Amino acid sequence: DLPFGRGRWIGRNTNKFVDFFIGGWTLSGILGARSGLAISSSSGAFPVSFLVNSPAILTGANSSAFRSNIREEGGGIQFFADPAAAQAALRFPRHGEIGSRNTFRSPIFWNLDMGLSKKFRMPWSESHRLTFRVDAFNVTNTNSFSVPNLAFNTTTFGRITSSLSSPRELQFALRYDF
Repeated sequence: DLPFGRGRWIGRNTNKFVDFFIGGWTLSGILGARSGLAISSSSGAFPVSFLVNSPAILTGANSSAFRSNIREEGGGIQFFADPAAAQAALRFPRHGEIGSRNTFRSPIFWNLDMGLSKKFRMPWSESHRLTFRVDAFNVTNTNSFSVPNLAFNTTTFGRITSSLSSPRELQFALRYDF
């Protein structure tokens, strides 16, 4: 509940007319944030069995080859600052080798959802109330990218082709309590 209106911290002694406009407001929200998900590259090789797709092997190159810089490139979204250097730092597994799992981190994700409501007392009865509510999902309209394509030795290596988030959505509600 916001501290505005009759009997509240701000506007404690206002008349009913002013209280009609400034009182009875409620604000709510949910902030969700997480670091990127641990993800593995994919080599397309089957060193263990035909049911397991082994991650690519790291060649010991400097970790700066895997630096991310999400940007638009060539009609798509690229995850790596230098995709050629990232691919060069990986190799196919040899017979019996299993690559390193969870070498990469997907993009970070955060989201803000909020709700604002206003309660009105009905003039014919104190127990009757009308509540108007608006909810906003993804308030900042921030795009959260999905995991990049980490299939080693492909032309789309490092490409992000989907989104985890939906665009901003608003929903309105009207409720009558008696």
